[in-house]
Amino acid sequence: MELHKEQLRAKGWSEEEIKHTHKILKKVKRTKHPHRHLLNDALFWALLLLSMFAAAAIAYWLIPIMTMLQASVVYPVVFIVGITFGLLFAIVIHDIEHLEKHHHLIVHLLAPIAAIISFFFVITRTNSFGGEQHSAILVGLTYTIGFLAPYTYHYLKNKK
Repeated sequence: MELHKEQLRAKGWSEEEIKHTHKILKKVKRTKHPHRHLLNDALFWALLLLSMFAAAAIAYWLIPIMTMLQASVVYPVVFIVGITFGLLFAIVIHDIEHLEKHHHLIVHLLAPIAAIISFFFVITRTNSFGGEQHSAILVGLTYTIGFLAPYTYHYLKNKK
């Protein structure tokens, strides 16, 4: 739990009450079982790997859509699918307690890379079938923007 001093002051808390609460929260953090941090780290990395595999699975799942439909339909579908999985990811990540800036940076770097690579392989394959030709980078970026939008919103909202 983070202590936002400005919010507490706005609610009428005195400096003494804020300091006392901060001291209690520091003590609680120190007394947590040491394996809890290890489990949180393992959960974070497992979720990150799962999201990268999900991007690959989604890319393969969208093959029929990408081969039959025009770009004007494919991009909104890919964006909505990205938002859906991004919401699921943000909801689960929200419950991990000790995420730091480097964790969020890793998500914002690895998720786009995994999505673009996955969609690159799938789209080069679907473009060889004929029909509508799609840009692998644009489809991958569309999914990535949809995926990262809820996570970024959650991160910026809780950062304050």
